[in-house]
Amino acid sequence: MSLSTRQRTFLQTKFAAAQKNQPLVAELRESLLEHGGEEVCFPAIEEDLMLLLTRGGLVSPETIQVREGVPGQCHYNSAAEWFADETLSVATGYVLDGGVWRQHSWCVLEDVLVETTFAREMYFGALLTHEEALKFVEENYT
Repeated sequence: MSLSTRQRTFLQTKFAAAQKNQPLVAELRESLLEHGGEEVCFPAIEEDLMLLLTRGGLVSPETIQVREGVPGQCHYNSAAEWFADETLSVATGYVLDGGVWRQHSWCVLEDVLVETTFAREMYFGALLTHEEALKFVEENYT
């Protein structure tokens, strides 16, 4: 699927704004696009930028298990899953969907990626430590 000129311009404008706030976002964009896709949809501030630059990587799970949560609420859903079952790990980063990398969160149980919306083409992110997961839950679930 190829992006329209309008879509590409919109995403490049969002990237320029994000880069103005955080110049290192260009490194994350480059890392993501090396794996595929046409563009990245960045927020104005990428709160997990340093986490993703230092610990992020392409995720290649053996299995993706979908546990349907609230549509469009991956951060909330992942926080709820972890809160209910701390044997899971929380991961946050980006997913490739329709040629565009978008912010996303999911859970992991051993070699299984636990998706709370719907499976995507590719996943790039970092596993959170227990302390980071507690903060994640506080910010996204409570």
